[in-house]
Amino acid sequence: MSFYEKADKECRRTLALIDDVLAEIGDEARQRWFVDRFVHLGTIQTHGLDFVDIMRGFSRSAVERACEAGWPKYEEKKPQYRIARGEIGKVLEPIPDHE
Repeated sequence: MSFYEKADKECRRTLALIDDVLAEIGDEARQRWFVDRFVHLGTIQTHGLDFVDIMRGFSRSAVERACEAGWPKYEEKKPQYRIARGEIGKVLEPIPDHE
């Protein structure tokens, strides 16, 4: 099987999955099932920003402790390497900062 045939087969499989999902989303019975079971969870819009404020308050002390400890701590930039193509026998070479 050629590369084109493999890619074509995979694209057709993916498109079929997308069609299945679109059919499920458009199914009114599926929509009612979802609303009946999950509407009580709501969204940020239905609850206002209370949920966001609660989560910020919940994590505030942990964030303050981390800041006092100096977080985030930045490490010095480690050199990056690439495969050396210019010299026989040399496997890796450092990548200059300007590249």
